[in-house]
This record gives sequence, structure tokens and C-alpha cells, in this order.
Amino acid sequence: MDKELAIECIKTQRQFVDDTTREAFDMAIRLLEEESESQWIPVSERLPSEKGQYFVTYRLVLYGDVLDSEDKVGFDTFRGKTSWAKKEHHRVIAWRSIPKPYHKDFEDIELHS
Repeated sequence: MDKELAIECIKTQRQFVDDTTREAFDMAIRLLEEESESQWIPVSERLPSEKGQYFVTYRLVLYGDVLDSEDKVGFDTFRGKTSWAKKEHHRVIAWRSIPKPYHKDFEDIELHS
């Protein structure tokens, strides 16, 4: 079973459980989604489903030939279907979502007078 199917199963079942179990289900969904977002996905496996900026692992290319076999990490914009913005210079080999910025919950902030 893949993570997306597991998340869908949990979402389907959460309506039939008590509040404590529903909270545990919600936590499991968040953890599965965060784990999925933090892993590199080879472009040979799949491309992003939405246009936008992504972290990418790429190789430098010139006229379609790889210049340097050392993998590099950077940002690129996925324009949809199969198109990356820097495709003339980069051959994207893997991608992942850009993580959300750290945010401390307001309740955890200590106020000093």
C-alpha cells in the first residue's frame, strides 16, 4: 500500500470513530503527508502534479550533453506537463516539495514583561 492510499483510507474511516481516535487519525495523516513531502522523487517515477517551485537534484547540461556528472541541488520551476524552467542548462533527475517554514505555535511563546 502506498502512502496516498493509506491517507485516503484513514480519511474515509475517521468519520466513524470517537474524538480521541479522530485526533490520532489526523496526526497520522499529517505525519504521512510530511514524510511524503520530505523525500526525493525521481523524475523517472513521476513529475509534480502542480506547477510551482521545487527543490531539484540536477546535472549541468550544454546542448543536451551532460557537462558534469556530479549531482547538484537547487530550485527550479515546474511549468506543467514535462517542462522545467531551466531545462536548457539543467537536467532535473529528482525533485521534492519545498518545506514549509518553521512556525512556533502562539501558545508556546512565553511573554516577558
